[in-house]
Amino acid sequence: MAALPSGVLRDANQLVDTGKATTQMWENITSQATLGYVKPGMVCIDVGAHLGWYTALCARLAGPTGLVIAFEPLPDKAEFCRCVAFHTQHDERCAPVHIIQSGVGDRENYRAVEKGEAWSLCDVEKTPNVESSKIAVIRNTTLDGYFRNIAAKSVFLKIDVDGYETPVIFGGTSFISAKKPVILLECGPYYAKLMGYDFRKPLDFLEKIGYRFIADHGKLLKIDEIMRYVPDQSTWNVFCVPGN
Repeated sequence: MAALPSGVLRDANQLVDTGKATTQMWENITSQATLGYVKPGMVCIDVGAHLGWYTALCARLAGPTGLVIAFEPLPDKAEFCRCVAFHTQHDERCAPVHIIQSGVGDRENYRAVEKGEAWSLCDVEKTPNVESSKIAVIRNTTLDGYFRNIAAKSVFLKIDVDGYETPVIFGGTSFISAKKPVILLECGPYYAKLMGYDFRKPLDFLEKIGYRFIADHGKLLKIDEIMRYVPDQSTWNVFCVPGN
């Protein structure tokens, strides 16, 4: 497994060094746009780190004076992220990286994940045998709780949680209002609706406190455009940028 995270960091370094993404890079358009938002010394928070691509990219962009904190609840993906962190710690150009095996939401509690072809969230109450080897219980934290005393002046926040964006943002209203991070938000109203959430509500909150919404290709978006951007099962990335 170690060779693959090494390749993640290699691609992140190539993107930063050249300023140009290749079609082989993960979310190449969004990744290239990220270069304009993450600056040296920033604290970068990766919620839903998955395989650690943005963790590695932010580590290089934030540099040795910055910090990256990545949250990934699924056991196999969290282990992959730890391998990414291992490789970044041996690159003096990178920020320190901390991997937190935890979900992020609107309350501090515990959730269950079930092993199928991959780990996925499941309902503990509907799981007949929590002791099964196919079930793992993970903790859930909140942005407000975890970052209650954060002193950083400049923060970048990436949220990619497959329909769970509303609880993540509403569990961090104090933190977001106070720190006004640039937010890279994966938008998926379809998946939010499947999970019982209204994706417009967190967008309304962000707009109310002065955020603008910018597509990864640079277009300024209105909330109505985001909500109807792709009326199917697709997702897309939007930079939520605080006003001056």
